[in-house]
Amino acid sequence: MVPAGGYKGFSLGLIVEVMSAALTGSLLGPQMGSFVGNDGKPIGCGQFFIAIDPKRFSGDAFDRQVKTLVKSIEAQKGARLPNARRAATRKRLLKEGLPIDRELYERLKSYESGGRS
Repeated sequence: MVPAGGYKGFSLGLIVEVMSAALTGSLLGPQMGSFVGNDGKPIGCGQFFIAIDPKRFSGDAFDRQVKTLVKSIEAQKGARLPNARRAATRKRLLKEGLPIDRELYERLKSYESGGRS
């Protein structure tokens, strides 16, 4: 397994593996079967959920700290937050529309009127 994000990324991945596989009695990542292909192995995927109320720990400081962190990331050239590109693309496409091939458009429109081709 090649870690993403250096030692911190590896550590985070290790925590997730321990909590969602070892703690729940599920299969470890390399032992799991495929979600998309029939490889003959059981999927054996475990899940672990945790709920944290930030206000209990830090009051309103959590919101302020996260906003400060987000601003510092966005201020760095080339850095972006998870889903930032997807959100920007969605915003742009809602404004400009989604370009699709004319033939596909006509085919989709025919389904609207009950016709099938």
